[in-house]
Amino acid sequence: MREFALRLPEGLVEPGEKAVAVFRFVRDETLYGFPSAFDAATPEETLRCGRGHCNPKSALFVAMLGVLGIRARSHFVTIDGRLLNGIFPVLG
Repeated sequence: MREFALRLPEGLVEPGEKAVAVFRFVRDETLYGFPSAFDAATPEETLRCGRGHCNPKSALFVAMLGVLGIRARSHFVTIDGRLLNGIFPVLG
């Protein structure tokens, strides 16, 4: 992941430009999906499998920014489960 993160914003100088490049990669090139490790997926695993839901994608974003020397952290909120009703299939 380190080597990839360092190559991603190649040619960009400003930290803001680098952060936007990382954001766009995670948003556009990392598919929304559920890795086998679900929330425990490491940033490396998310990058390797090319997919993750909000938590693994957030971890990948923060980790890549860290490699570039840009301090970042995630902040989460709780969503009322009723808002998610019908979004995810019922397993059983």
